[in-house]
Amino acid sequence: MNMITTDAPATVIIIGINILIFALVNLNVLDVKMLGSSYMDTIQNRQYYRIVASAFTQREIMHLACNMYSLYNIGQVLEHVLTTKIFAVCYGIIMLIGGFLSAKLHKKGSPFTYSIGHFTGLAVGLICGMVLISIFSFGV
Repeated sequence: MNMITTDAPATVIIIGINILIFALVNLNVLDVKMLGSSYMDTIQNRQYYRIVASAFTQREIMHLACNMYSLYNIGQVLEHVLTTKIFAVCYGIIMLIGGFLSAKLHKKGSPFTYSIGHFTGLAVGLICGMVLISIFSFGV
């Protein structure tokens, strides 16, 4: 069974995008300030692309490794249970809501600070999805 290419294609694509952006940032092809999300740039200046870009941006190798390992494990399960299309839609919705809330929450404390690597929030959202599926499927 080849899980990397057939069982979780959306997960593998998301991991690939993260690795590509990580490489481009660390090779100084892309600047974190171009990709990071802050209240001022994202909300005030209406640069909404930053919500998506910051979710795929990692700076440290261990941060990337831990996040992608988590995504690989969570994504495999959810893609199998939900189908690839539904998983991708859920991932996108969680990413947009989490990124927007993160930018709004930084309004008071640090409106100019750039935030990247929003995978932790995504992981929490995905794990909550797994818990809800378990509750509704098994009555736990």
